[in-house]
Amino acid sequence: NAHNNLGHLLEDVREDFDGAAAAYRAAIAADPGNATAHSNLGVLLKDVRQDCDGAEAAYRAAIAADPGNAIAHSNLGALFAEHAEKSEESGGDWSDIAALWVQVVEHFTNAVSLGADDRMLNMAKERLARVKKAVADGP
Repeated sequence: NAHNNLGHLLEDVREDFDGAAAAYRAAIAADPGNATAHSNLGVLLKDVRQDCDGAEAAYRAAIAADPGNAIAHSNLGALFAEHAEKSEESGGDWSDIAALWVQVVEHFTNAVSLGADDRMLNMAKERLARVKKAVADGP
């Protein structure tokens, strides 16, 4: 899609992030089922604008458009992992943290089943086991 390609050019070469976001949104408007454009918008929102809610919505839209999109599953898993780590660091509720890690494992499992590398999945499983132990041990 030309809009998606323009978004890449604007983001990666010119560092015109507003233009890139507009191009990705134009690609989505032209083809709401364009999972790649949704995923690219999510990456830009997370990495450049630190808009985690917007990124999550974009990744979920990518997965809804193409459930077989390993990159979108991996990106969403990484976003949840970042949320879980921040919550752990700030002393968040262990049950909520465990729920986040369950989502991380779910999305990384999907990504691996679709051909992605399994290193992140293995890390997520280890963290989930540690958090589940903390929940079981109590305060």
